[in-house]
Amino acid sequence: MVWQPTPSHPRFLLPVKEGETNRQAVESYRALLHSGTELKEVLPPSVFQNSEGSYSELPKGRDKSLFIANNAGDHRIDAARVQKFMAQLPQTDNYVLALGAAERLRPGARAQFYDKIVSEFAGLVAMGGDDVTPKMYREPVTYARGFNGARDALEIELIRAYVKAEKGFMFGVCRGHQITSVALGYKMVQDIPIEIQSPTRHADNDHVVRQLTTTHGILRTQIGSLRPFEAYSWHHQSVIFHEGGPLELAAVSPEGITEALEFKNGKGLLVQFHPELKSAPESVAILEGVWNGVRSHVGTFSCRRVLRH
Repeated sequence: MVWQPTPSHPRFLLPVKEGETNRQAVESYRALLHSGTELKEVLPPSVFQNSEGSYSELPKGRDKSLFIANNAGDHRIDAARVQKFMAQLPQTDNYVLALGAAERLRPGARAQFYDKIVSEFAGLVAMGGDDVTPKMYREPVTYARGFNGARDALEIELIRAYVKAEKGFMFGVCRGHQITSVALGYKMVQDIPIEIQSPTRHADNDHVVRQLTTTHGILRTQIGSLRPFEAYSWHHQSVIFHEGGPLELAAVSPEGITEALEFKNGKGLLVQFHPELKSAPESVAILEGVWNGVRSHVGTFSCRRVLRH
């Protein structure tokens, strides 16, 4: 079910349990946020004042992308970063998965919800945000901060289901790059300045990124060549790449920090930097390339009335 509290809000995707009305599903989600859930740390109940708004089913026959919300700002009126990001993928019909939407479902129903997301969305976008919980990559907390285990566990479940199905195109930026990598078995540097002592500032800074040859050349195709380019970063962590996994190293910083990863099957791109925050030709080209990646997977989908179980 799609819920839009006001015309100025994004359109939120929520699951509807068997026997529930759309309004009851929204009220149940709001009740979850008023309960003892750990999600309240990142999405306070006050974000949604009531259950009013428009309710609808997903439309048929359109190219749809789903953005994974991960903080309170993504749910507010005129959600700035979500709306800005979506505006750069104007060719797709864009929706937002409300933070923790699946927590109120039992494991079996959650799996069905994820399966239906796989069946309906040609693109899944994991955006920037807080650090990933170190427990998710089996490490003790050293320098990670601002993480939320309940949120991260739900995101990882969805990402694994989406990637495993090999039907749609996965795109991750900053935290999205990191949590997708963690979901696929990679670990994290918890603080670059302390652990690596990088001479390059990665917080609110432009720096050179060096591309590497990959199987599908997704980033290379988007940029137009293998030449180095300037990227904008705002992060203090990085993915620890290793051979033998489902990802390939596509770009690194001057000191070797992971800047981009591509899926070996050609069905995803993860970037540590923020192309959505810059208007440089390379940034525009990357986002256009993401659209092309999403569009290339549309033919594998059958659009049905879904998200009800």
